[in-house]
Amino acid sequence: MMAPSCLSVRPRSTFEHHDNGSRWARCFREHAPGCPHDRYCSTVTREEQVPALLLTLLKLIFLAFVYLFVWQVARAVAAHLGGTEGWRTRARPGEEVVIVRSDSQAGERIAVHGSIVLGRSPQADVVLEDAYASEFHLRLIRRPEGIVVHDLGSTNGTYVNGRRVGTPLTLTKGDAIQVGNTVMEVR
Repeated sequence: MMAPSCLSVRPRSTFEHHDNGSRWARCFREHAPGCPHDRYCSTVTREEQVPALLLTLLKLIFLAFVYLFVWQVARAVAAHLGGTEGWRTRARPGEEVVIVRSDSQAGERIAVHGSIVLGRSPQADVVLEDAYASEFHLRLIRRPEGIVVHDLGSTNGTYVNGRRVGTPLTLTKGDAIQVGNTVMEVR
């Protein structure tokens, strides 16, 4: 019986339709099983390692996107819970609060030294003439890092730059504090 030669006809493979001229595909087409060239053709070449390297690179890119997604979700949750205070870039601390918009107190300046309470009550340090302000609405405290605002459990809430204050918040120059219809600015 005769050994198959390299020129023997080999049945067509479905892989031949998809080869890109690589060495393995040429060997598969040109040589019959048992041919001495089979050993040479079956060795792994650099061309065959490229898909493995590419696959590893794609895995790393996918992993980077997963970490980026998780980081964005964590930031969104922290922002929702009010935990982004440390992430915000800070300007210089302000020294006083000016009532910018009010029915009757526009332009009034409030110097913050120590701690002051703002509200509708006559016992408050600064009386706000606003029907939507609570009796004791908020407290402003002067600290070295700036003025800190505390909402004192007001009914309608205290807003800084459009976001409701839930925990004590350090203010900087230019921040807008809204209590009902009254808007104040840190200067």
